[in-house]
Amino acid sequence: MFENVETKHKSTACGVMNCFDTITLAVTCTYFLFHKNWFPLYLFMTVLYLFCYLQVTILLPESPRWFLIKGDMTGALKSFDYISRLNRSKNLIPRHSKFVEFIIAQNLN
Repeated sequence: MFENVETKHKSTACGVMNCFDTITLAVTCTYFLFHKNWFPLYLFMTVLYLFCYLQVTILLPESPRWFLIKGDMTGALKSFDYISRLNRSKNLIPRHSKFVEFIIAQNLN
């Protein structure tokens, strides 16, 4: 999560992550207060993790920066286009050479 926020918002991101950790810890403690068997909770958390993992891997494309570092410009442009469609933007990334040179210069420094 820290990679996706600006420096000035990193403390807020940390607070949000800690809230989710606290909720998870409270649910786990409450469960073990009434049940001594750990397997159903383990199974539920594994299925929940698998469900979330599959959603994230389907919805999130590879990073355009990763494609640029690997030298795959077409993959980077496809990733940019996918992101713009997710944002419901009608504008696609320009394909002319000056923009491509600018993107490469910005991401490979």
